[in-house]
Amino acid sequence: KKPSFSTYNLYLVYLALPDLIYAIYEVSMYGNLINQQFNSKYYPYVVLPSSSLSPNFSPDWALFVTYKYSNMAINAIITYEVMTLLRDSKNGVKVKPPSLKRVNKQMAIVYFIALLYFLGFFFLQAAVGRAEHNGELEKKMDLFYVLSVYKLLTGFALAAYVIYLSCVVWRRNYLPPLTEMTAKQKSLRELYFYFFRIVILFLAIWVPCVTLLLY
Repeated sequence: KKPSFSTYNLYLVYLALPDLIYAIYEVSMYGNLINQQFNSKYYPYVVLPSSSLSPNFSPDWALFVTYKYSNMAINAIITYEVMTLLRDSKNGVKVKPPSLKRVNKQMAIVYFIALLYFLGFFFLQAAVGRAEHNGELEKKMDLFYVLSVYKLLTGFALAAYVIYLSCVVWRRNYLPPLTEMTAKQKSLRELYFYFFRIVILFLAIWVPCVTLLLY
């Protein structure tokens, strides 16, 4: 059965879900701090318990990097779908929105990988915490480097993919003419600008954010 809505809008719904979950978690956590309720096991990574020298032992940090991965991955998928629209429009091919099954399958894969990503990061955090608690500083630093690489690889890989798609759009001349003012060309220009807004989002926000995760 054909859905009564554009499946492109469904991508935005799935994109908003990680934002909602992370926002609820953060509001709840900082709300507890405002009420002078501090949980030494579940704390914001900007407020450390006196027993730890590192913010990387809180589930809040694992949740943040998972949120970062989910947002970047969904935006990368949206970028690919928009590139497909630009390509088909350039080639005069009738554009069909992705099927409901395709969108749900893509997002299910992203969320499943995000869950595995969270669990992997969480257990690496726990290993770093145990090494610090046992005074194994060399082991702690080794695990911390592994944790840093774990954070960076996914972030830079997704950013590189989006940059690659933008290069494909540019080199294959999927860009609509900027001088023609037909209704079709106006729509294509809006689509083109939407595409590069996502690219700018990666370059101006997510790439610096991933880089700052080193510190």
